[in-house]
Amino acid sequence: MPNVIKLSLDNNGNLFQSDKGNTDVGNMAFRTVKWVVIDNKIASFKIVPISPTNPWTDLPSNQHGKNQQLTAIFGVDPQEWEYKIEWIDARTSSLHIIDPKIVIQPVIDWFIAPIYIAIFFACITGILAVKVKNLRAKLRSGLANRSVQNLPLS
Repeated sequence: MPNVIKLSLDNNGNLFQSDKGNTDVGNMAFRTVKWVVIDNKIASFKIVPISPTNPWTDLPSNQHGKNQQLTAIFGVDPQEWEYKIEWIDARTSSLHIIDPKIVIQPVIDWFIAPIYIAIFFACITGILAVKVKNLRAKLRSGLANRSVQNLPLS
């Protein structure tokens, strides 16, 4: 599910973003950002990168439209991505610009990664221990049944 930024106009006719101009692209989930016009007073918009690097799998479209979706590159370095939104007022056909920011987090923080790895190995070890215990119980049960079957009748 993407981070959805809804674009509308406030009472003063300024572009309002539902994220208030600060989106945080998370570590594991929500690595996609989608801008959507929800106000018919906005004719169209486009995303114009300011930052020198592109943290997205695709470049933002250079065409005006009613929506735009970008997905962060999996291994991209953490960064604050600067961009502009150029939008056209449907009532006056005039072009306006605002400068929001998006903070892109690392996929997994490096101090948290060892914790995830330790939890993974602990789970695997626990599962294997239970399986070995069950296998031993089955083997003992099978050997006990064989011993009883081989007893001489007296």
